[in-house]
Amino acid sequence: MIASAPVIVFLLVAAADGNVDRKEVAAFAKGLEANLSGKSSIMAGALARAVLHLEELIQALAAESPVERAAMLVVALQLVERDAGVPRARIFARALYELGENVAQASGGFMGFGNKIGKEEQVVLDALKKLLNLD
Repeated sequence: MIASAPVIVFLLVAAADGNVDRKEVAAFAKGLEANLSGKSSIMAGALARAVLHLEELIQALAAESPVERAAMLVVALQLVERDAGVPRARIFARALYELGENVAQASGGFMGFGNKIGKEEQVVLDALKKLLNLD
């Protein structure tokens, strides 16, 4: 369940506008790399497990509704809190949000100018912030 959390964030944000584009996929891949050696060991572990079955995870999670994905994300965070404690869960939650934010910033704007985060993606980011209990 915890391993699916980064993939859930990716799918929620990237599909917010109804279209997952190459830039969003590239941003997710870059986020995978960055987080494998990043500040959250829980995120690194989740990603290491997710990468082993990434295609299957994406297909399975894509079949779920956004509401079901959000519920799964909450459960994953609760598991981290239970097993690793609140401080480490907060770091994990922040890493998940930052991953989503990076995916949202990957495409958008007009010819590279303007706000890179679309309205739909911002709505999802705002909801993620609440789901993950971030200020």
